[in-house]
Amino acid sequence: EIGLNACEQLKKGMLLELQDINCPWNVWFARIINNRGGRLHLRYVINITDDDEEEEEDSSLSSSDIHIFYLDRRVHFIGWTTNNSSIYIYDIPTCLTLKIAKEKLIDICLNKSKKQFLPPNLFKQQEEIVKHRFTEGMKLEVFESNKQNVYIGRIGHIHNEYYFDVIIDNEDDNELSFIGYSTDPHILPAHWAAEHKLALINGKDIRQTEDYWNLYTEKNGINNLAPERCFNLITLNAAGNNRVEPGMKMEMIYILNNKDYVFSVTLIHVTDHLMWLRVDDTSLFNDDKLLYHVLPINSLDVFPVGWAKFNGFDLITPIQYKINIKTYEQNRYE
Repeated sequence: EIGLNACEQLKKGMLLELQDINCPWNVWFARIINNRGGRLHLRYVINITDDDEEEEEDSSLSSSDIHIFYLDRRVHFIGWTTNNSSIYIYDIPTCLTLKIAKEKLIDICLNKSKKQFLPPNLFKQQEEIVKHRFTEGMKLEVFESNKQNVYIGRIGHIHNEYYFDVIIDNEDDNELSFIGYSTDPHILPAHWAAEHKLALINGKDIRQTEDYWNLYTEKNGINNLAPERCFNLITLNAAGNNRVEPGMKMEMIYILNNKDYVFSVTLIHVTDHLMWLRVDDTSLFNDDKLLYHVLPINSLDVFPVGWAKFNGFDLITPIQYKINIKTYEQNRYE
C-alpha cells in the first residue's frame, strides 16, 4: 500500500508459509497475530473455520507460536511451496500433535490467500538457500551455540540438495545433530578454530591440540575433509552495512518462555562472521552463558539502538548507561 514500507504491509490476520524448524522441507501455514517493526508473532493454522478471531484468541495454541523477523529464510508468501514443489511439501509442523484435516486446510488457506495482497518484492532481501556441495562423512568444525564452543564434526545424512545433517562427533550414541544448509553460520572448515585462536573441542568436551587436523590428515588423508569451496560464510564488509567493532551498543531480541524480550547488549568480540555479545544488565541471569550470546553478523535478532522504542518493545537496560557510545547501523527495510 502507498506510504507503507515493506514490513508494514504484513498485517494482522494475513497468512504466510513457514518452514518447519526441524524439517525445513516441510512447510505449513501461519497467521500473523502481530507485527511490530517486522518482528512477526505467528500462529500455525490448525482450524478449518472462517472465524479467524476465534483462533487468534485460543490460548491453547500459543505454546507453538513463532516469533520471527519477516526476512528470516523460513518465512514465505502463500504459494511459495507450490512454486518449489520439487523440494518442499505442505505438511503438519513437527511441534503439533493435534489431528488436522490437512488436505482441506491446504485448500482453504490457498483460497483465502487470494484475497490478500503482498508486493512481489517483499522478501527480496531474504537470505537465499542455495544448493550445497557436501557429501556424507565429510569432516568439519561446528560452532555449538549453547555451549559456545567449536567442536569436531561431520556431515551426516544428505536429505536433499539443500539440507543435510550436521553431527558433532562423539564415540558413544549421544551425538548431537542438527539440520544444516549451505550458508549455515555454524558450520566451519577444518583449521578454522586454530586460525582464529579458539579452542577445538571433541564430543566429550576435551580440548584438542592446535595441530589436531594435521595429525588427523597424516593418519587419514585429506580426502574426507570438507573443502573450502563447500562453505559460504558471510564475512565482514567494511564498505557495507556489516560494520561492527568491539564496544558497539546494540539491541538483541531473546525469546524466553515463548515471549520476546529486547536487551541492551555490547559487542565484545568479533571473529570472522561471528560476534560475541554481552547483555548489559548482568543482574538478569544467574547462568553466565545467558549473559553472553554468539550470533552471526547478519543475525535477524540484533538491531540498532533505538529499534525497541520505535517499534513498541520494552527495552531491558542496565541502570548505568553510557552516553558517548558507538552504535550498530543496519537497515533491513530498504
